[in-house]
Amino acid sequence: MKRIFFAILFIIVAFPAFTKEKPEKYKIDTGITYQTIDNFSASDAWRSDFIGKYWPEEKKNKLADLLFSDAFDAEGNPAGMALSAWRVNVGAGSYENRENGDVKQPWNRTECFMSPNGEYDFSKQSGQQWFMKAARDRGTNSFVFFSNSAPYFMTRSGRTLSQDQNCINLREDKFDDFAEFLVRCAEHFEGEGYCVDYISPINEPNGQWSTNPNQEGSFATKADIYKVACELDKAIEKSHVKPKILIPEVGNMKYLFEFDSEEKIPDDIINSFFTEGGSYSVLGLKNVYNCVAAHDYWSAYPPELLVGMRHRIDSTLRANDTGTGLWASEYCILEQNEDITMYRSAVRSINLGLYVARIIHNDLAVANARAWQWWTAVSLGEDVPFTMMAGSEIFSLEMSKTEALTQAFRRSIGVRIKEETDIIEGEVVEIEIDKSVTSNGKTGKIVLKTTDIETQYDLGQKMIEAIIKDKIVAGDVITIDKSSG
Repeated sequence: MKRIFFAILFIIVAFPAFTKEKPEKYKIDTGITYQTIDNFSASDAWRSDFIGKYWPEEKKNKLADLLFSDAFDAEGNPAGMALSAWRVNVGAGSYENRENGDVKQPWNRTECFMSPNGEYDFSKQSGQQWFMKAARDRGTNSFVFFSNSAPYFMTRSGRTLSQDQNCINLREDKFDDFAEFLVRCAEHFEGEGYCVDYISPINEPNGQWSTNPNQEGSFATKADIYKVACELDKAIEKSHVKPKILIPEVGNMKYLFEFDSEEKIPDDIINSFFTEGGSYSVLGLKNVYNCVAAHDYWSAYPPELLVGMRHRIDSTLRANDTGTGLWASEYCILEQNEDITMYRSAVRSINLGLYVARIIHNDLAVANARAWQWWTAVSLGEDVPFTMMAGSEIFSLEMSKTEALTQAFRRSIGVRIKEETDIIEGEVVEIEIDKSVTSNGKTGKIVLKTTDIETQYDLGQKMIEAIIKDKIVAGDVITIDKSSG
């Protein structure tokens, strides 16, 4: 597993201007380690499966280079991000269960390695497996297996979608089966040469999954989380692989210490799970990783909230004195606020980058997070024409396959409209504006100097009004649209 040791160095620089005193000297103690960085990572859900299955090898490899390569080009520029870990979604079978009212969004459905009869088929999720191999081939051989739902045939609802917010969407007699399923998956890929270092069995247990039909997900109480962790701990003990269990990946960092008004919402996570006397303490479970995992959503803006909450997380973990660390285990930009909500432009792109950088900095330097992970490593660009099709659109009695596909192709054609305009640009050398002797208007001329020539132009009434309004004088550099003035 790749580990990077960071020393956070605080340096005060004295500027002895206008003084003869000797400048102060400061000694940097590189022996102080504030945290061990476990990894920088991103998630393969769910687009990677489609890309890995259907895209040309050249384009897939280019994407893989951008994600995992640690090489540099001839000019010293990095070829990729050199992610040190890769989050792999272990599917719950919403694809196989699609005819049973499961996940509505085809793009977000997953296959399941296990079938209802207990047999395993590890040829599934082949696109995701392509990216796993691409990561390993480029030096990234640390994987986090995460689950959004138990397999649909183990759930209370019979789907990968929660039916309520009462408890986890997992049948009471299937907790041990779910744990064994996750460990079996880890065992298989370990046998294929992949280092499955972590298993995360729960995702955003505080979420309103009973009202979200677009992805696999399950609500869970603290008692549910604890029971899953205990069963998974036992399953790992019986296996020949030893991944660490990562919990609970709450969807908002406030739940690490705050209490929610709804009694069943999993909250006060640090004290409940990561203290010796906690009501659901996991510190005694051998295979639970002593790091609390949480997502940055809805707790990163405004800046006062971002910084204040990270200070509180750090101070709370230090006060508990249990050696518990923090993983910032998921983030992408979902919120809208004045810092980043604007029309698409270069300025917006820069603002988005700075906005995320601010979150990463505070997670690492203030909260002392040991990992930082991005949600959905591959996403559609804003101007990419993309058409989602259901199988029923092609296999339809109402139109032929050719007509259905032709319509889809038409909807997928992106058109960029560009306007070309002839312009005159130069420095104003001279302007003359006089009253017309034949009318109540004005006449005039302007002399512009470009890099090549100096030219005189007659001014129409519209141009004269614009020059007077903008107070154009000699020495100004102006641009004139020849078609409109």
